[in-house]
Amino acid sequence: MRDRMSLLHYVLTADPWLAGYLGGEAYRLASPADGLPGDRHPLHTCQARPVPVFIYAKIPTTWITAIEACETEGFRLVDTNLTLEKTVEVGALPARSPIGIRPARPDDRAAVVELARHGFEYSRFHLDPHIPRPTADAVKAGWVDSFFAGKRGEAMLVAVAGNQPVGFLQLLYPDAETIVIDLIAVAPTYRGQGVAGAMIGVAQKAPGRTRVKVGTQAANISSVRLYEKLGFRLIDSSYVLHFHNALRRQIQS
Repeated sequence: MRDRMSLLHYVLTADPWLAGYLGGEAYRLASPADGLPGDRHPLHTCQARPVPVFIYAKIPTTWITAIEACETEGFRLVDTNLTLEKTVEVGALPARSPIGIRPARPDDRAAVVELARHGFEYSRFHLDPHIPRPTADAVKAGWVDSFFAGKRGEAMLVAVAGNQPVGFLQLLYPDAETIVIDLIAVAPTYRGQGVAGAMIGVAQKAPGRTRVKVGTQAANISSVRLYEKLGFRLIDSSYVLHFHNALRRQIQS
């Protein structure tokens, strides 16, 4: 059976937030419902613009034809994303941690933003060799700052040592039963001490929530092992591909 994107139904959605960090223009390449014509003209028009253009796509690993077609358009694989899920155990106690865990407060903003700025190595932005490390760090810092600005996320937990945040867990609630781990990080000197597991344990005690989902990178082996240890199981995988029109011009010149 052919994959759903075998005709490559191109739909470009502007991402002005991301463009603010990468410069130029940023877009997400998505597929609408089956049956629409596979018109590549909007993609080609966008790729040829004189300003820097960045486009990203997330495609299930079984959609081989779609992946091949994206590669012919100049997209490059940067990440294999894994989605894991666990069922919340009724009555289960949060994992023990020597660190205090509480909801984030407005005065945590600066410290948590800096934790995010220096807390990631394997995000798709960090894995892309054509995105400078400071830019990738700034994207993650801005992601967390968006929570404090009321623009992303429904909840955040902070792990504190004394009065200093040493970890955070940003959460989404897409429906009445599900918790999605949107972003999580722990300061390097506090890793391996059960802080991340304790934050997740507290998060899953939210009333009415019966499952927890998270996405991580196949390259992030320590993260995958942590989630497996906490009872998460792999349920899906996808490839993440990036396109840079500046890179394409270099190749063609």
